[in-house]
Amino acid sequence: MSKVPLSLVALAATIALLPLVIVCAMPQDDQHSEQCYALQTGSWTPPIRPSGDSIFHQPPKWFGLLPSLREDSSRHELRPAVALTGITRIPIVQKGWWVRLPGGLEIGWADGFTGVSVLFNQQRGDTLTGTAKLHTDEGDATYAHATAWARASAIKCPAAQILEDVRRPGA
Repeated sequence: MSKVPLSLVALAATIALLPLVIVCAMPQDDQHSEQCYALQTGSWTPPIRPSGDSIFHQPPKWFGLLPSLREDSSRHELRPAVALTGITRIPIVQKGWWVRLPGGLEIGWADGFTGVSVLFNQQRGDTLTGTAKLHTDEGDATYAHATAWARASAIKCPAAQILEDVRRPGA
C-alpha cells in the first residue's frame, strides 16, 4: 500500500468541505438579532418590456433579516416591505421573507402577483452573491423567467423602517 502525501489529503478534505463552509457561514435561522445588508442587482435578462412593468420587480436598496417568523408561513420576516405608490388608490405592498435552504439563503418580496426573489449561494467575507429572479402573473410575458446577478454586503442596520417606496424620483 502506498502512502498519499499529506498535502493531497488536506486538499481533498478542503474541496469536500467547501460547500458546507459556504452554507454554514451564511446567516442562520436561529439568530437572535437582525442582520442587515446593502443590496445590488444587475439588469434583468431578458429585459422587462414594457419597461413600465419594471416597477413591480425592484427590490429595496437594503434588507434586514429578522429572527421572527411570518404569521402566514414558516419563512422569517424581512424588512423593509416594498411599497408601490401611485399605481392604484391603495399602495401595493410586497412583504419580505427569508429562509435557509441547503444551497444557501433565499430572500424575497411579493404581493401575490409580482415580486423578486434572490438565492445567495456564495459568500466571501461579509458579502453574499447569487442570482435574482423576478416573479410575475404574466406567464406569457417575454421576461417571465428573467434573472440578474445579485450582491449583498453587510451594513449597520438602518433605523426602524417598515416600508420603502422603490420608485425612482419622478416615476
